[in-house]
Amino acid sequence: MKSLERTRQQILEFKKRIAQTSPDRPNGVSMESEVRILHDRLDLAFGLAAGAREEEARTEGAPIAKAAREVVLEEVVYPYNRLFGQYKRPEELWGFVARARERVVARLDAAGATGARRDAVLDVFEDYLAVVEETRAWWVKQLEADSRLAWLPFQLVLREEQHDTQAELDAIVSRAQGTPLVGGNTVHYGSGQQFQVELRRTIRAAEDYHVLWLHDYDGVDGAGNPDVIGYFISVEGYLEALTQRVREFDRTGKVPST
Repeated sequence: MKSLERTRQQILEFKKRIAQTSPDRPNGVSMESEVRILHDRLDLAFGLAAGAREEEARTEGAPIAKAAREVVLEEVVYPYNRLFGQYKRPEELWGFVARARERVVARLDAAGATGARRDAVLDVFEDYLAVVEETRAWWVKQLEADSRLAWLPFQLVLREEQHDTQAELDAIVSRAQGTPLVGGNTVHYGSGQQFQVELRRTIRAAEDYHVLWLHDYDGVDGAGNPDVIGYFISVEGYLEALTQRVREFDRTGKVPST
């Protein structure tokens, strides 16, 4: 009952929060408005840091912000999201962030930026990285510290118009996996609780061959001994499917087609 009441309170607080309006949010809070505000503020902040007047800051800061978002996409968001399903150790972004910072520093040096303006642009970039890290930490907290399911939303680095067509989505997925996206493949996402059931189902449904492709599946336990649970999941599933086919052959005298 306490958990249910806590959930009710969270829902009420959420409804109250998204109903609030402001000059930036005339229709209340929404995902679209928050993404737009984030990128608008990035353009403005980078422009002001580079020395532009406020009325011109968004226009002059837009190219800097675009470059910064691209660096964070390549060096932070893609690498972190490729770890989906794995425990993240250490549980923070600062290793990825260090590489992103190095790239931005190199770009500023190549552009001949010096002095207070260079430092101000770097400060804005540091604040941007801090927002990304705060988002990650918040998400892990919601998952009750289980970082395996944590990921960084692409809205942190992409504007809405950068992912509103199928071609743009395909390009994002291709960059994420490091190979061109091709048709003909089917991917089903399943949680850990579904794995054994789904594995057995797909093995029994296979007609020609079955491929099981896993990560974080070492075959040994923490002490270095054979992983008994992994053995039964992998091997017993195949043996069960084979046994079913043998029984069908014994019963009908025909080689099972599935």
